[in-house]
Amino acid sequence: MIKYDAPLLEYDISDVGVMVLCKPCERYLRLLNGGDSVKTNDRNMTELLTEREKKSMETIISYMYDNDSIDNETGRSLTGKSAATVKRYLRRLCEVGFLVSSGATKDTVYTKMTE
Repeated sequence: MIKYDAPLLEYDISDVGVMVLCKPCERYLRLLNGGDSVKTNDRNMTELLTEREKKSMETIISYMYDNDSIDNETGRSLTGKSAATVKRYLRRLCEVGFLVSSGATKDTVYTKMTE
């Protein structure tokens, strides 16, 4: 799930009703003005990850800058983490648009998203 840093709703309650003001987040404004592409590129992909996620996945992310694809086994050897943890990392990188998966179950291969 992708989270956006949208401002809180502002509302005004009066005798005639309720008025709600919903302001857009910064990313929406950049998209609206053509500043970012709809697909996530490497730079804004990291904006969608928490600092903790970036730190946990930095080995995989660095590996993908120099390589075309990665699988769970390679991810395990790079990180020293379990298959389940590496699978979670790779899925999260797919969620933010950095990777795309192909294949099924144990044969899943993850490649860098191209625009």
